[in-house]
Amino acid sequence: MGDACQFLIDEQIDPRGISYKSRDSPNGTVPGHQVLFEAFVKSEYGSYIAWWKKNRSKPLVTMRMEFCEWRISKEKSFGFVDERQEAGMESEFKNLREEAGKSDTTTLPPPEDYTVDGIVSEMLMFRLFFPH
Repeated sequence: MGDACQFLIDEQIDPRGISYKSRDSPNGTVPGHQVLFEAFVKSEYGSYIAWWKKNRSKPLVTMRMEFCEWRISKEKSFGFVDERQEAGMESEFKNLREEAGKSDTTTLPPPEDYTVDGIVSEMLMFRLFFPH
């Protein structure tokens, strides 16, 4: 249940721009999981619960843009092997920003008895009783 909640949060926040299993950098191979939303949450907040407590009053677009800017900064910190790779990534960064800035008009309203706070609390309880 905790993993499903985490997946749903990731799907709402990550604008799905750049996607790769790994890429080359001047210092070797960079695994793609290092730039996913989960990596952002763990590096900046420590946990999804801490992230949610700090961000729950923000609009979805703001949360997406914050993650987007973190990801772009992280990608740039890895470096690029050549100008061609850098130009390709800069194009992807532009697309990522555009996707992150879009309003999400396709989401349906949640059922009345559903709240994100409830899901996050449930996730916390699940992890207390069933640690990884």
